[in-house]
Amino acid sequence: MLTVDREKKRVSLGLKASYFEDENEEMPDVEVEAEDAVEEAGDVIETDSEPDDDTPMQIDSFAATPTESQAAPLPVEGFSWTGETVLDKEDQPRSDSDSESDLEPDDERPTKRKHKRSEIKFDKTLSLPLSSALDFERTLLSQPDSSMIWAQYMSHLLDQGEIDKSRSIAERALKTINIREEAEKANIWVAYLNLENAFGTDETLDEVFRRACEYADKKKMHLYLVSILIKSGKDDKAEELFQTMLKKFSQSSKVWVNYAAYLLEHNRLEEARDLLPRSLKILPKRKCNLSRRCLHVLIADVKTVSKFAQLQFKFSSPEHGRTIMTGLLANYPRRFDLWSIFLDLEIKQGEPAVIRRLFQSVLAMKMSSKKAKFFFKKWSQWEQESGDAAGIAEVKRLAKEYVESWERAE
Repeated sequence: MLTVDREKKRVSLGLKASYFEDENEEMPDVEVEAEDAVEEAGDVIETDSEPDDDTPMQIDSFAATPTESQAAPLPVEGFSWTGETVLDKEDQPRSDSDSESDLEPDDERPTKRKHKRSEIKFDKTLSLPLSSALDFERTLLSQPDSSMIWAQYMSHLLDQGEIDKSRSIAERALKTINIREEAEKANIWVAYLNLENAFGTDETLDEVFRRACEYADKKKMHLYLVSILIKSGKDDKAEELFQTMLKKFSQSSKVWVNYAAYLLEHNRLEEARDLLPRSLKILPKRKCNLSRRCLHVLIADVKTVSKFAQLQFKFSSPEHGRTIMTGLLANYPRRFDLWSIFLDLEIKQGEPAVIRRLFQSVLAMKMSSKKAKFFFKKWSQWEQESGDAAGIAEVKRLAKEYVESWERAE
């Protein structure tokens, strides 16, 4: 059943049916070298896939629900609880699998061991459940700059009703995290703000907020706090903070857009509509070179206007949003990014006649073959998903005509 040859360093394992209650077939004996067995055991890595979170950082609540022996982490947005950085697709680093080795023929690639030792390096302490203060302290010895671990530690103490101790951990984190790790420190400030909002007083919240603005990005801290106040239903304080922000950061389109979204979500439609012309009078103008004659004109922030239009489509009046987008495209007809945004907004509305007319309008313009291909593909996909057979045939016909006219022009 089991024999050990110490001189040869071999272990003989018998895998027979008689050793297992539910097996009927006999399996052959196998021999595994002891050294290889130890090496393979060290290669096993268990991972749990974590959802990517690409939304702005915000802590919704400190009320953590315990699961098994470990309290669930705070639902902090903006950084992954696994410690991974969330990137946009275009910012994703090139992986080893994308290297030139993938271009080699299979028969020219170097042979690899069947059981290759994993090259992935990771801190095994993260795979252990953090269920006590001692667990957190041990983990922080190797990862003192991890805002994720510090925030989980705060949550763990709050689950036990230790509010003051959770505050002390926040203070320790702010002193311990390297000064160059600005994003990690900002995460702790947000966690601290949420703690005081949930368990402190107006005075303690104001004091932490004052300090956060002193040591971190002021505008970001204002945006984080107003989001916390809104999610906790403190609309009066949120409104007061928004008014302060509009004065302090009047040159920031993000502040105006966030306030517009807040007003629309609270059915303050007229105020939201009045906000756009008001913001355009205050936001900085940019110079745009419209011709080779160096004709410069002052233009408003196109991106800001388009965001206001998107908010109207989402919360209030698609017709009003449509008016804004139409006006934008009348002034900037060759902004094909705006055409794409407009099409996406109309597709969500689901009016076939309007959508087809918009596709026809953009494709009637002179553009590169690459851009034309993009819009034809977008149109064809919509017809296949929501249109009809006649629409699909029409797109194919127009695409063929476009290609033929392009070839003749060349």
